[in-house]
Amino acid sequence: MTLPTILIVPGAWHTPASYARLCAALQHHGYPVSIPRLPSADSTGPGALATDIAHVRSVATSLLASGQKLIVLMYSYGGQVGSSAVAGLGPGVLRLIYLCAFALPKTMSLFDQERESGLLGKLPFEAGEDGRARMKDPRGLMFGVGVEVEGGDEYLGTLVEWCNGSGIFEYGSGEAWREVPDVTYVVATEDEMVIPRRQWMMIDEMRAEGVNVNVVEVKTGHCPNWTAVDEVVEVVRGVKVE
Repeated sequence: MTLPTILIVPGAWHTPASYARLCAALQHHGYPVSIPRLPSADSTGPGALATDIAHVRSVATSLLASGQKLIVLMYSYGGQVGSSAVAGLGPGVLRLIYLCAFALPKTMSLFDQERESGLLGKLPFEAGEDGRARMKDPRGLMFGVGVEVEGGDEYLGTLVEWCNGSGIFEYGSGEAWREVPDVTYVVATEDEMVIPRRQWMMIDEMRAEGVNVNVVEVKTGHCPNWTAVDEVVEVVRGVKVE
Protein backbone atom coordinates (compact mmCIF):
# COMPACT_ATOMS: atom_id res chain seq x y z
CA MET A 1 0.00 0.00 0.00
CA THR A 2 1.33 3.40 -0.97
CA LEU A 3 1.22 5.83 1.91
CA PRO A 4 0.17 9.43 1.37
CA THR A 5 2.72 12.21 1.34
CA ILE A 6 2.80 14.40 4.42
CA LEU A 7 2.85 18.02 3.32
CA ILE A 8 4.09 20.04 6.30
CA VAL A 9 3.25 23.74 6.16
CA PRO A 10 5.66 25.59 8.46
CA GLY A 11 4.80 28.37 10.84
CA ALA A 12 6.22 31.87 10.98
CA TRP A 13 9.93 31.99 11.87
CA HIS A 14 10.23 28.29 11.06
CA THR A 15 12.28 26.55 8.40
CA PRO A 16 12.20 22.94 7.17
CA ALA A 17 14.94 22.15 9.71
CA SER A 18 12.46 22.99 12.49
CA TYR A 19 10.63 19.78 11.57
CA ALA A 20 13.67 17.52 11.32
CA ARG A 21 12.64 15.27 14.20
CA LEU A 22 9.08 14.93 12.97
CA CYS A 23 10.20 14.38 9.38
CA ALA A 24 12.61 11.61 10.42
CA ALA A 25 9.95 9.87 12.50
CA LEU A 26 7.39 9.99 9.69
CA GLN A 27 9.90 8.69 7.17
CA HIS A 28 10.78 5.88 9.58
CA HIS A 29 7.17 4.74 9.22
CA GLY A 30 7.34 4.94 5.44
CA TYR A 31 5.70 8.30 4.78
CA PRO A 32 7.12 10.57 2.10
CA VAL A 33 7.45 14.10 3.48
CA SER A 34 7.47 17.48 1.74
CA ILE A 35 8.31 20.64 3.69
CA PRO A 36 8.37 23.76 1.52
CA ARG A 37 10.23 26.74 2.92
CA LEU A 38 7.84 29.67 3.10
CA PRO A 39 8.91 32.76 1.17
CA SER A 40 8.28 34.80 4.34
CA ALA A 41 11.11 32.81 5.96
CA ASP A 42 13.50 34.01 3.25
CA SER A 43 15.98 36.56 4.52
CA THR A 44 15.65 38.63 1.36
CA GLY A 45 12.02 39.53 2.23
CA PRO A 46 9.61 41.18 2.28
CA GLY A 47 7.00 38.47 2.67
CA ALA A 48 3.25 38.29 2.26
CA LEU A 49 0.57 35.78 3.18
CA ALA A 50 -0.55 35.58 -0.46
CA THR A 51 2.98 34.70 -1.55
CA ASP A 52 3.24 31.96 1.07
CA ILE A 53 -0.14 30.58 -0.02
CA ALA A 54 0.83 30.58 -3.70
CA HIS A 55 4.09 28.78 -2.98
CA VAL A 56 2.48 26.02 -0.92
CA ARG A 57 -0.33 25.65 -3.44
CA SER A 58 2.22 25.18 -6.21
CA VAL A 59 3.95 22.44 -4.21
CA ALA A 60 0.66 20.73 -3.35
CA THR A 61 -0.57 20.89 -6.94
CA SER A 62 2.66 19.37 -8.20
CA LEU A 63 2.48 16.51 -5.69
CA LEU A 64 -1.13 15.77 -6.59
CA ALA A 65 -0.35 15.91 -10.31
CA SER A 66 2.30 13.24 -9.78
CA GLY A 67 -0.37 10.94 -8.37
CA GLN A 68 0.35 11.37 -4.68
CA LYS A 69 -2.31 11.68 -2.00
CA LEU A 70 -1.76 14.27 0.70
CA ILE A 71 -2.13 14.62 4.43
CA VAL A 72 -1.62 18.31 5.09
CA LEU A 73 -0.05 18.99 8.48
CA MET A 74 -0.10 22.68 9.33
CA TYR A 75 1.75 24.31 12.20
CA SER A 76 0.81 27.64 13.81
CA TYR A 77 0.69 30.38 11.10
CA GLY A 78 0.95 27.54 8.59
CA GLY A 79 -2.69 26.79 9.33
CA GLN A 80 -3.79 30.01 7.68
CA VAL A 81 -1.43 29.38 4.78
CA GLY A 82 -2.41 25.76 4.26
CA SER A 83 -6.15 26.30 4.64
CA SER A 84 -6.00 28.60 1.64
CA ALA A 85 -3.30 26.78 -0.30
CA VAL A 86 -5.10 23.43 -0.60
CA ALA A 87 -8.66 24.75 -0.85
CA GLY A 88 -10.39 23.38 -3.92
CA LEU A 89 -7.69 20.83 -4.76
CA GLY A 90 -10.09 17.91 -4.57
CA PRO A 91 -10.19 14.44 -3.03
CA GLY A 92 -6.44 13.92 -3.25
CA VAL A 93 -6.22 15.89 -0.01
CA LEU A 94 -7.15 13.19 2.48
CA ARG A 95 -6.91 14.99 5.79
CA LEU A 96 -6.03 18.29 7.38
CA ILE A 97 -4.10 18.23 10.65
CA TYR A 98 -3.81 21.52 12.52
CA LEU A 99 -0.88 21.47 14.92
CA CYS A 100 -1.69 24.27 17.41
CA ALA A 101 -2.42 26.09 14.16
CA PHE A 102 -4.66 28.87 12.91
CA ALA A 103 -7.82 27.41 11.38
CA LEU A 104 -9.59 30.61 10.40
CA PRO A 105 -12.38 31.70 8.09
CA LYS A 106 -11.04 33.78 5.23
CA THR A 107 -12.81 36.81 6.69
CA MET A 108 -10.59 36.70 9.79
CA SER A 109 -6.95 37.70 10.15
CA LEU A 110 -4.59 36.63 12.92
CA PHE A 111 -5.06 40.10 14.41
CA ASP A 112 -8.85 39.67 14.34
CA GLN A 113 -8.55 36.34 16.12
CA GLU A 114 -6.23 37.89 18.70
CA ARG A 115 -8.77 40.63 19.32
CA GLU A 116 -11.67 38.19 19.52
CA SER A 117 -9.80 36.14 22.10
CA GLY A 118 -9.38 39.19 24.33
CA LEU A 119 -5.58 39.07 24.13
CA LEU A 120 -5.01 42.17 22.05
CA GLY A 121 -1.92 44.03 23.14
CA LYS A 122 -0.06 40.88 24.11
CA LEU A 123 1.52 40.11 20.77
CA PRO A 124 4.55 37.86 21.25
CA PHE A 125 6.74 39.68 18.75
CA GLU A 126 7.92 43.09 17.67
CA ALA A 127 7.92 44.24 14.05
CA GLY A 128 10.55 46.68 12.85
CA GLU A 129 10.25 49.30 10.14
CA ASP A 130 11.82 46.80 7.77
CA GLY A 131 8.75 44.58 8.20
CA ARG A 132 10.70 41.85 9.95
CA ALA A 133 9.12 40.33 13.04
CA ARG A 134 11.26 39.23 15.95
CA MET A 135 9.98 37.09 18.81
CA LYS A 136 10.31 38.73 22.20
CA ASP A 137 11.23 35.51 24.04
CA PRO A 138 11.70 32.59 21.64
CA ARG A 139 12.61 30.07 24.34
CA GLY A 140 9.69 30.96 26.60
CA LEU A 141 7.21 31.16 23.73
CA MET A 142 8.23 27.86 22.19
CA PHE A 143 8.81 25.73 25.29
CA GLY A 144 7.21 27.62 28.16
CA VAL A 145 8.81 29.96 30.67
CA GLY A 146 11.46 28.11 32.64
CA VAL A 147 10.91 24.84 30.76
CA GLU A 148 14.03 22.99 29.67
CA VAL A 149 13.75 20.94 26.47
CA GLU A 150 16.27 18.37 25.27
CA GLY A 151 17.71 19.74 22.05
CA GLY A 152 16.11 23.11 22.72
CA ASP A 153 19.08 25.13 21.52
CA GLU A 154 19.18 23.10 18.31
CA TYR A 155 15.50 23.83 17.70
CA LEU A 156 15.84 27.55 18.39
CA GLY A 157 18.77 27.59 16.00
CA THR A 158 16.45 26.60 13.14
CA LEU A 159 14.32 29.73 13.55
CA VAL A 160 14.76 32.85 11.43
CA GLU A 161 13.29 36.33 11.31
CA TRP A 162 9.80 36.39 9.86
CA CYS A 163 9.79 38.78 6.92
CA ASN A 164 6.08 39.52 7.14
CA GLY A 165 5.39 41.34 10.37
CA SER A 166 2.26 42.86 8.81
CA GLY A 167 1.00 39.36 8.03
CA ILE A 168 -1.14 39.34 11.14
CA PHE A 169 -3.44 41.82 9.38
CA GLU A 170 -3.76 39.81 6.16
CA TYR A 171 -6.63 37.55 5.14
CA GLY A 172 -6.56 34.10 3.62
CA SER A 173 -8.24 33.17 0.36
CA GLY A 174 -9.69 29.75 1.14
CA GLU A 175 -11.14 27.49 3.82
CA ALA A 176 -10.07 23.94 3.10
CA TRP A 177 -11.41 22.85 6.48
CA ARG A 178 -14.91 23.29 5.04
CA GLU A 179 -14.15 20.90 2.17
CA VAL A 180 -11.89 18.11 3.42
CA PRO A 181 -14.01 15.53 5.25
CA ASP A 182 -11.36 14.61 7.82
CA VAL A 183 -10.04 17.37 10.07
CA THR A 184 -7.91 16.88 13.17
CA TYR A 185 -6.78 19.56 15.59
CA VAL A 186 -3.84 18.85 17.88
CA VAL A 187 -4.12 21.07 20.95
CA ALA A 188 -0.86 21.92 22.70
CA THR A 189 -2.09 22.25 26.27
CA GLU A 190 0.94 24.17 27.58
CA ASP A 191 1.20 26.57 24.64
CA GLU A 192 2.35 30.11 25.50
CA MET A 193 2.21 31.37 21.90
CA VAL A 194 -1.25 30.25 20.77
CA ILE A 195 -2.76 29.61 24.17
CA PRO A 196 -5.20 26.68 24.51
CA ARG A 197 -8.19 29.00 24.80
CA ARG A 198 -7.43 30.38 21.36
CA GLN A 199 -7.00 26.87 19.95
CA TRP A 200 -10.35 25.79 21.35
CA MET A 201 -12.03 28.91 19.98
CA MET A 202 -11.03 27.84 16.48
CA ILE A 203 -12.16 24.27 17.08
CA ASP A 204 -15.52 25.47 18.37
CA GLU A 205 -15.96 27.83 15.43
CA MET A 206 -15.28 25.06 12.91
CA ARG A 207 -17.71 22.77 14.69
CA ALA A 208 -20.31 25.54 14.70
CA GLU A 209 -19.98 25.54 10.89
CA GLY A 210 -20.81 21.83 10.82
CA VAL A 211 -17.24 20.54 10.53
CA ASN A 212 -16.45 17.27 12.29
CA VAL A 213 -13.20 18.06 14.09
CA ASN A 214 -11.32 15.30 15.85
CA VAL A 215 -9.30 16.72 18.76
CA VAL A 216 -6.11 15.31 20.25
CA GLU A 217 -4.51 17.02 23.25
CA VAL A 218 -0.78 16.81 23.90
CA LYS A 219 0.93 18.17 26.99
CA THR A 220 3.56 20.37 25.42
CA GLY A 221 4.32 23.95 24.53
CA HIS A 222 4.22 25.54 21.08
CA CYS A 223 6.51 22.97 19.48
CA PRO A 224 4.86 19.53 19.38
CA ASN A 225 6.74 19.08 16.11
CA TRP A 226 9.86 18.84 18.32
CA THR A 227 8.73 17.82 21.80
CA ALA A 228 5.74 15.55 21.09
CA VAL A 229 6.84 13.84 17.90
CA ASP A 230 5.55 10.38 18.85
CA GLU A 231 2.08 11.74 19.57
CA VAL A 232 1.94 13.64 16.29
CA VAL A 233 3.11 10.60 14.33
CA GLU A 234 0.34 8.53 15.92
CA VAL A 235 -2.20 11.09 14.74
CA VAL A 236 -0.87 10.74 11.21
CA ARG A 237 -0.81 6.95 11.38
CA GLY A 238 -4.44 7.00 12.49
CA VAL A 239 -5.52 8.33 9.09
CA LYS A 240 -7.19 5.53 7.15
CA VAL A 241 -5.76 5.03 3.68
CA GLU A 242 -7.70 3.01 1.14
